[in-house]
Amino acid sequence: VTDSVPFTPIVSLSDTVTGTDANNCVNTDEITVNVNDLPIVIANATATAICFGGQVTLTGSGADTYIWTSPVVDNVAFSPAATLSYTVTGTDANNCTNTDEITVTVNPLPDVTLENFETACTYFPAFDLSGGKPANGTYLLGGTNPVTSFNPKDFPIGFQAITYTFTDANGCTSSAQGTIEVSECVGIAETAISAGSVKVYPNPAYNQFTLEINALVNEAAEIMVYNSNGKLVKVEKANLLEGRNNIKFEASEFARGVYYIQIITNTSSVNQKVVLN
Repeated sequence: VTDSVPFTPIVSLSDTVTGTDANNCVNTDEITVNVNDLPIVIANATATAICFGGQVTLTGSGADTYIWTSPVVDNVAFSPAATLSYTVTGTDANNCTNTDEITVTVNPLPDVTLENFETACTYFPAFDLSGGKPANGTYLLGGTNPVTSFNPKDFPIGFQAITYTFTDANGCTSSAQGTIEVSECVGIAETAISAGSVKVYPNPAYNQFTLEINALVNEAAEIMVYNSNGKLVKVEKANLLEGRNNIKFEASEFARGVYYIQIITNTSSVNQKVVLN
């Protein structure tokens, strides 16, 4: 030790000073310097990885009081906007301080979309719900009930809310909303036919099928083809002549499955089903 020169003791110790005055008289004194251990400060988090919009609480331990880098307050929940490291400074009863650091990762929410649903006529069969992306999510009816299919017969006329939710590998969840309109489809629903009759052959069909329409009068018609999900996949216009009309459809452009054909004229409408193998 040198008088009036700062130094850093490593451990607690006692030291003796000897003083000499102008008369060359000497005396001594002793002093003890206690070196307190630094507190072992630990930065803790309720979670070190969260989803965007989620909350996390940071707490310090190992000391008596704690100050965090802004905007964190010890033991108070907050929502970080991005991945960031936070430093806590802890002070103990001896006024000794130490620090620790922790990183909180903020994972983005998945980008979830839901395609628009086609109108579901009351006479449509039940169909599987689809159009949610990314795949392998969950469809919720009314926002709460998990479903995989939709049967228009089970619902009143009007709109039904469908929510599609998806959870990614980080456990982050996002959703998209849509509606299915259940309609009587007035003007295209199956009714008594006064303008003629309709047949589909062969049925089941393979590469081609024929729509045979026996018309009572010359009349323009619109022919619509729906898949089993109720999605419109083809529209044809035809000028029907009185008598038998044969309209051929190439089945190779359609996937295998059940299809519904609707023929609409100014005076009547009819539905037929065809199975493609």
